[in-house]
Amino acid sequence: MTNEELDLVAYRLARAEETLKDAEILAAQKRWGSCVNRLYYACFYAASALLAQKGSLQASTLVFYRFSICILLKPGSYPRNCRSVQ
Repeated sequence: MTNEELDLVAYRLARAEETLKDAEILAAQKRWGSCVNRLYYACFYAASALLAQKGSLQASTLVFYRFSICILLKPGSYPRNCRSVQ
């Protein structure tokens, strides 16, 4: 990986950690709707970092949904088009 790609992965992981901390603060205040929103984005940023590490620099919501579906389903139980997340 290039330094630019490594920087992007580090940035996205830092965003994930920061957003997770925000979710913890909101949970302590019992602000559940906002907490869930921050948890979603923490996962989005972490998945974006993983995708960037795997060579996909695109971080769109559609890519995240496809990525999530493909890793949550049992191997062999998902559609063939999920085998390559793009």
